[in-house]
Amino acid sequence: LSVSWDHARAIVSGDRVACWGANSAGLVGDTAALYPPPTLVSGLADVVEVATGQLLSCALARDGSVWCWGDPIGSRAPIRVSSLPPAVRLFAGSGTVCVIGNDARVACTGMAFLQGDTCAPQPAGPPLGALYTSDLDQVVDLALGQRNACAVRADGSVWCWGCGESGVLGAVGAGNHAQPVTVAGLTATRIA
Repeated sequence: LSVSWDHARAIVSGDRVACWGANSAGLVGDTAALYPPPTLVSGLADVVEVATGQLLSCALARDGSVWCWGDPIGSRAPIRVSSLPPAVRLFAGSGTVCVIGNDARVACTGMAFLQGDTCAPQPAGPPLGALYTSDLDQVVDLALGQRNACAVRADGSVWCWGCGESGVLGAVGAGNHAQPVTVAGLTATRIA
């Protein structure tokens, strides 16, 4: 189950995806209704995880492939995000999709805030073509904010990157960081 501010999705019987809620950006799938009841998304099967961002919907298939639809994709029907590596976990944010890959590293695509020191979100180009990766390894959990991300490594250390206003990255000062910085003195098993 994954819920955003105006739409939701769930994995249902047969490992398929059902969506409901506001469909103004094509987030519920290939239907013309503005507020449809739960609707099966055509073209998706064998789904193991779903993620919902502000502007997009995504699904992780058992084979590790990621499928997304909505505004940044330019499609109401799921299309494969070929720029992402095979994944074991899936996360969606505000126009951004991230995965924990088979190698326990993070890969993201979407809005440019995760790819540089600028904090003015800019589309990476359809279909979520630009790819962000870091040297951070042994990642066990990840969370996406509107303009930042944080990860937990197997040793419990917490690392954050992106836009650092209000100290949200946990680093001294409020600077922006294109690469992960450790949140000193904090250990965790999960992050949200």
